[in-house]
Amino acid sequence: GKVHKKYEFGNKVALVITARCGVITAAESFEENLYDGRTLPAALEQSEANTGVRPEAALVDRGFRGARQIGGTEIVMPQAEPWPADKAGRRKRRRQNGRRVSIEPKIGHLKSDYRLGRNFLRGVPGDALNVLLACAANNLKKWMRRLSPFVLILRRLLRHTSAPASPIFA
Repeated sequence: GKVHKKYEFGNKVALVITARCGVITAAESFEENLYDGRTLPAALEQSEANTGVRPEAALVDRGFRGARQIGGTEIVMPQAEPWPADKAGRRKRRRQNGRRVSIEPKIGHLKSDYRLGRNFLRGVPGDALNVLLACAANNLKKWMRRLSPFVLILRRLLRHTSAPASPIFA
């Protein structure tokens, strides 16, 4: 948090987002201000409970220093080692870093668009509910955006195939 920002100090939230489609699969709210590495096991367990599949790799920033593997999930963070010499290795590293940094704008959108920046609900259960509602709204908006072309096609089909009015009700 920042001292000059009003209401900047709050609770810590851990998010798990899928790599391909960007759906939030787990959102864990923590009452105390834990070290980032200690929030990861709980978030991974919640993601596994929600999806039925444990993530193979977790792309994290340097705040998650410590374990390289948690319960079968490989922890991948940016390292100060030289880039791979082969083209495929460089492409893989660049793609991983791009996916890792894509979480920051997602957090910003949750704060501004879904009112995660300030909580109006009371207590620890209110904090957890606020995070859950913001993530659910984000996922719902993403799914509705993906379904909108199909809804438009369905409307056109229904408009053109409507049955003529029955003479009884005319």
